[in-house]
Amino acid sequence: METASPLEENLEINAIHLLKKELHNCETFSSRFRKKLKNTKERLDKVNSNLHLTKQQIDIFTQESNRALEGIKDTNWQFTKEICKEIIKIKKPNSTLLDVSQKFMLVLDQKDRSWNTFKAVMKNFTPLKSLMSSIQAQYLTDEQMNELIDVWKNQQSIQYKLKKYCKGVSILAEWINYSVEYKLKKETLLAIEQKYPELIKKKTHLTNKISEINSQILIIEEKIAEVKLSLESAEILKIDEDCTDYSNFSNKSLNRSEERSVVTTPLHQGTASGGIMKMNVPLTPKFPRQFFPNFELNSEELYLEAPAKKVQEEDIKMLFYDDASENLGCCRMRFFCF
Repeated sequence: METASPLEENLEINAIHLLKKELHNCETFSSRFRKKLKNTKERLDKVNSNLHLTKQQIDIFTQESNRALEGIKDTNWQFTKEICKEIIKIKKPNSTLLDVSQKFMLVLDQKDRSWNTFKAVMKNFTPLKSLMSSIQAQYLTDEQMNELIDVWKNQQSIQYKLKKYCKGVSILAEWINYSVEYKLKKETLLAIEQKYPELIKKKTHLTNKISEINSQILIIEEKIAEVKLSLESAEILKIDEDCTDYSNFSNKSLNRSEERSVVTTPLHQGTASGGIMKMNVPLTPKFPRQFFPNFELNSEELYLEAPAKKVQEEDIKMLFYDDASENLGCCRMRFFCF
């Protein structure tokens, strides 16, 4: 395998750095979306809790408003002509009875609310009964409710103070009480019922939002897995290349060491250390003795050469240079020393 160039190594390092940065960014986005998912789920839990509570309130106030409506119908049915005659006979009403008579005339939307006018209305039972049946408590005005609310709040105390009078005045007080209660319960019920669709809308919105966030988290998690796989592959490849570079470096070092330790020059191949003198060759006609140096002879006959003659002056070869004062001579070499 060829060794990567410095440029390629830098590109690999930069690629790994970019993958790590991308992984960090993906994990950051994943953390943000998970936090957002947690907050959205908490909001959805609150909406579901409010929705459950609202549904319970709707059921409760529906029952209470229906109970108040039944109370209006029941007291209206109990209010008979005989009851009217008993009320007319009362000559000295106390403050509580006077207050109840005024509140009764207020519900009937009568301008004159005096005791005498009240008694006059009681004498005309049939028109009074029809008027009472036509009253729709849910349409009582705010001004009427401001004055009638005390009768509803103090119903037990009022009933106790009216005991000494006839049953008719207690029925009138109950009729006023149920009318006010129905108005209050019905208004509360309508307000809650208007709130309920908004909660359903919020729940649907948050549910869809949670689904979208989960989809985004899934995409990010898939991206994280992809980046991790790429990063792992890149790091493994980098390790393999480093190991290959180290192996190549070791092999080159070993080869250089072997080149330095093993000398294969012709000089050594032809000498006793690595040449024919080291060969274990039998002396045969193919390899005669004169092929090898005869160390038993004197130096003159070592390589089967004729004895050297005495060097004569004419055998000396002279080399002349420009400087006539210098000259160089050499004689014939007898043999190589090794």
